Amino acid sequence: MMVYNKALHIFFLYWVLFIRILGASGSRDYDNRHYYVFHFSKKVDLKAFSDDLGFKYEKALENLEDHYLFSISKEFLEEEVERKVSEYFSGSEDGIVESFEDKVLFYQKQHLKRRYRKTPPVNYEDSLDTGHVPVRVAELEQIKQTLDIKDPIFGDQWHLYNLKDKFNDINVTSVWKQGITGKNVTVAIIDDGLDMTSEDLKDNYYPEGSYDFNDHNPVPMPKLPEDTHGTRCAGEVAAVRNTVCGIGVAYESKVSGLRILSGPITDLDEAESLNYDFHKNHIYSCSWGPDDDGKTVDGPSSLVLRALINGVNNGRNGLGSIYVFASGNGGIYEDNCNFDGYANSVFTITIGGIDKHGKRLKYSEACSSQLAVTYAGGSAGYIYTTDVGTNKCTSRHGGTSAAAPLAAGILALVLSVRPKLTWRDLQALIRISAVPVNLHEYGWEKTHSGLLFHDFYGYGKLDASLIIENAKKFKHLKPQARFSSRKETVNKIFSKNNGTITSKILIDSKSVKSANLGNLEHLIITVNIVHSKRGDLEVFIISPNGVTSRLASRRVYDFNSVGILNWNFVSVKHWGESFLGNWTIRVNDKNNPNVDGSFMDWQIHLWGEAIDPKKAKPIPYPVVFTSNKTSNQTSATSTSRPTATSSSTSKTTSATATKTSATETTPTSGTEHPTSPDKTKTQKGSWGRKAWLYFIVTFLILAFISALCYIYFQRRSRIKQSLIEESYEFEVLRDDEEDINYLFQDSEKAKILQENPEIYTAFDIHDDFDSASTSFRRE
Repeated sequence: MMVYNKALHIFFLYWVLFIRILGASGSRDYDNRHYYVFHFSKKVDLKAFSDDLGFKYEKALENLEDHYLFSISKEFLEEEVERKVSEYFSGSEDGIVESFEDKVLFYQKQHLKRRYRKTPPVNYEDSLDTGHVPVRVAELEQIKQTLDIKDPIFGDQWHLYNLKDKFNDINVTSVWKQGITGKNVTVAIIDDGLDMTSEDLKDNYYPEGSYDFNDHNPVPMPKLPEDTHGTRCAGEVAAVRNTVCGIGVAYESKVSGLRILSGPITDLDEAESLNYDFHKNHIYSCSWGPDDDGKTVDGPSSLVLRALINGVNNGRNGLGSIYVFASGNGGIYEDNCNFDGYANSVFTITIGGIDKHGKRLKYSEACSSQLAVTYAGGSAGYIYTTDVGTNKCTSRHGGTSAAAPLAAGILALVLSVRPKLTWRDLQALIRISAVPVNLHEYGWEKTHSGLLFHDFYGYGKLDASLIIENAKKFKHLKPQARFSSRKETVNKIFSKNNGTITSKILIDSKSVKSANLGNLEHLIITVNIVHSKRGDLEVFIISPNGVTSRLASRRVYDFNSVGILNWNFVSVKHWGESFLGNWTIRVNDKNNPNVDGSFMDWQIHLWGEAIDPKKAKPIPYPVVFTSNKTSNQTSATSTSRPTATSSSTSKTTSATATKTSATETTPTSGTEHPTSPDKTKTQKGSWGRKAWLYFIVTFLILAFISALCYIYFQRRSRIKQSLIEESYEFEVLRDDEEDINYLFQDSEKAKILQENPEIYTAFDIHDDFDSASTSFRRE
C-alpha cells in the first residue's frame, strides 16, 4: 500500500507539472510585460501608436468593437507608461486641438488573479430524505416508457421528478412530452472545464463555443483533480438521454465550456468568456462570483461590465445574451447578494436555492435583486448529475452552484419555443411565471403589481411547464429606457439620538416622460455612506406606493471601516409599479450609532420599458450611475460622467478614462490596423525555451503513461476522492500599483471623504472594486 501511495503521489506531481507547463506555453508573459486593454476611437492609428510608444500589438478583442490588447516591457514603470500614453494623446493634430478622451475612451491594466479552495457550504454527512409515494413511482415508470428514458439514475433526480412530493420539482416532464427538449439552443458553462469525453455530454458538446482561458487553448478539458464542477453543471443542463447516469433539463440542447476557474486569469479573460461566440452561445451559466463571507463588497470590473453590456446589446444577433448567476452561499454568514455586483446587476438573472421540500437553504443568500429560486440540494437531498469521466455520475452536487445551471436549462427550453425573446423578455417571464413557495414563512409581501415577493425567494420557484405556457403567448417588451434623478445631498451624521436617517427624492411625470420611460423594471439606488463599521448599516427604499425594499441588511462579519461608497443597490420588487411621487430612503445604524458615520448622498435610477420604441437607445458603456446635476430639478436623462478605472489609468487621466460612446461609426479606409506579428520573428531565447519545453513535455508524457499503467487496477480506490467538493477564490497578485480600494481603507481617508464629499466625483469606486476582487465558485 505504501508503494502504491508513493506511486500515486509521484503520478499526481507529474500530472500537475505537465499541465502547468502546457498552460505556460499558451500564457502571456506577465512576469516581464505589462498588459493593457485600450478602447480607442476610430481615428487612432494603431500601428503608429505601437511604434511610437514601444507597445506590442497583441490582438483585437473579438466581440468588443475597437478594444485592443497591447503589451509593453516592464522595463518601463507603470507611471511612465501611463504618462507616455497621456502625453501621446494630448495636444493638437493638423492644427485641431483634441483632448485625451477624444481618442482614448477607456484603458485598463490587466492583473492576474489566482483562485483557491473554500469549504463547501453544506454538510454532506447529513441524513438524506429518500422516501417516495407508490403512485409517484408508478407515474415515473409511465414517463420513462413514454419518453424512452433509460438513464439509470433518472429516478434519483428528484429535481426533475420528485417521487415524494409532486409540488417540489421543476415540473418539466409535461414539457418534454410536448417535444420541447432544448433543440437549437446552446448553454455556455463558465466554470472549471467540461469533460466532453463523457458519454453523457459528448453528443451535445458544442466545441466552437468552447475555450480554455486558463491554459489558452480551444479545449476546456478538466485537468486538475478538483475540476469537476463545470462538468456537473453541464450535466444538469444537457446530459443526453441514453443509458448513462441521468438526464439534463434540456437534454437535446447544446452545451459549451468556458474554463476560467482553474488558475490565474485577468479581467480580459473573464470579459472575453462572457462574450465568447455570443451569437451561438445563447445562455451563460455562471456559478461563481465574489466571496460569500458576509464582509465582501465586490462586483464586475470596468472591463467585465463592458462585456456584460456588450452581451445584452449585441449578443444573439441583437436579442441579448442571457446571463444566469447564482445568488451565493453566504446565508450562513448573514451575507446579502446585493453586495455582489454580479448578482445585483440589471444585466443578469439571479437565482437562489431551495431544498427538496421547497424550503430555503440556510446558505442561500437573500436580496431584493433576486428574481427567483430553484432546487439546489441540501441535507434532504443533493442533485444527481454527470461527473468527470466516460461513464461517471455524482450524487453530491449542491449549493446555489446547482441552482444556476438548472435555471439555465429551463430557459433553454423557453428559447427553443420562442427563440426571438430578448434578454429582458426572459426576465419578465420569470417574474410572472415564478411560483411562491413556503408561504407561511414571514417576509412574503404583495407588491403594487399584485405579485408576491420575498428577499429569499424572489418571485418564487421556477416552474418549467408554467413558464413555457406563458412564453408561448408572451408579447415582447418594448426597448429599454433609462432615467436618473438628481443626486440628493444629505450630509447627516449618525448619533445616539439619530440612529435612522431618511431622505426623499421626488420623481415627476414631466422629467420621466422626457427620458422616454414608460414602465419600471429595475430600480437602482446609488449611495455614499461613510461609516467606521459597514456591517452595522441597513438600507431601505420605500416607493411612493408604500412598497419597501430592503437594499442592505446588517452583516455581523463586516467590520469594514470605510462605508458604502458609490455602490449600486438593485431591486426587482418594484417591477411594474408606478414610480411617480416621493421615494424615501431610510438608513439605519441602530446597533451602535455612536460610531463615526454619516449619510452623504444618494440617487435614483429607473430602468424599464420605453414609451416610444423609436426613441430608445442602446445601453452605452460603461454605465455609471451618477449625474452632474445637483440642482433641485430632476434630471431628464441619465448622464455618464467620466470615471477612473481602478488604477488602470494615470492620475492625470482618471477623469476621462471611461468616457461613454453611445454610437460609433464604421472604420474608415484610412485606419490602419496592425497585423499579427511576423511568425518568422521570435523573441530572444524563444527557440531554446521551446526545445526545453518539448523535452520536458515528452518526459512527462512518458512518466504519466508509466504511472497510469502501474495504478490501473487500483484506480477504483480513488473514486471517493473525486467526490470531494471544492471551490476557489481569487487572490490578487499585486505589482507595484496601489488600487482604489487600498487607498480608501484608512480611517483618515474616510474622514477626508466625509468632510469633502466632492471627492466622490473623482473616482468611480463601484467600477474599481475589481482591483481587490475576490471571486469564488458557487459550490
